Order: sequence, then structure tokens, then C-alpha cells
Amino acid sequence: MKQRHQAYQAALEQINKVMIDGYFLEAIALEECSISNCLFNYLQNTGAKLNSPSFYLLVKSMPQHSVDSFLIERINHWRDARNIAIHGFIFSRSEGFSQSREDFHRLSKATAEEGATYCKEIVSWYEVECVSFIKHQFSTQRRLH
Repeated sequence: MKQRHQAYQAALEQINKVMIDGYFLEAIALEECSISNCLFNYLQNTGAKLNSPSFYLLVKSMPQHSVDSFLIERINHWRDARNIAIHGFIFSRSEGFSQSREDFHRLSKATAEEGATYCKEIVSWYEVECVSFIKHQFSTQRRLH
């Protein structure tokens, strides 16, 4: 649990760093990975049968009652924006280079910023939820000092 928390925190820090540096596609990729990891771990640990699910299937597989359904709805909407940003890179380079590059930059920046918010929200949710299915081992001995 502690290692997973550290990994999520490192991912959130890296997302912030690359966004500051202007690498919005990298931020979007890291956000998708973090969100997917939370959803996958939750679904797997609550009994869902998953076999290399896509981001789309992870989002669609989330039970309505498991997490704020509005958050999942927003993540799904962001997933569409993520697809446009990731797949739009080549298109923005071939169509009216100067204007399309500026439009793409604005789109990818907005998508990365929105994704960072959802990433933080889903990591926070997951870290609260995982307490109910991650095995914990507490020492039965008390130290008296």
C-alpha cells in the first residue's frame, strides 16, 4: 500500500513537472496511466474479470455505486478529449501548420490540465477505497515505552 501511494505521488509530481515544461502529451499519457491503474486495481480487487482492458472498458466497467458517478462521467468525457489530443498531433502538423499548431497546443494544454484534476481525484478516491480490500497486517504486540 505504501509503495503504491508513493508511486501515485511520484506520478502526480511528474505530471506537474512535465506540464510546467510544456510537455502536455506526456502529461496526458501519465494521467491516463494513473487513472487506468486506479480503475484496474479497484475492479480487479472487487471481483471483476479483466483481460487487458482498454481505458474505455475500464471506465465503462466501473459500477455506478462504487465511485462518484459524476467523476466517472467526467473522466469518460476527458477520455474523448484525450483521444483528440493524442491522435490529433499528426493532423495538426499537416493542416495549416501555424494555426493548427497553436490550436493543438491550446487543446493539449487544456486536456492535460483537466486530466491532472481527474487524476488527483481518482487517486484520492482509490486510496480511500483500497482500505476495504487491501490486506492489512497489524502487529499484535504493543510496545510500551
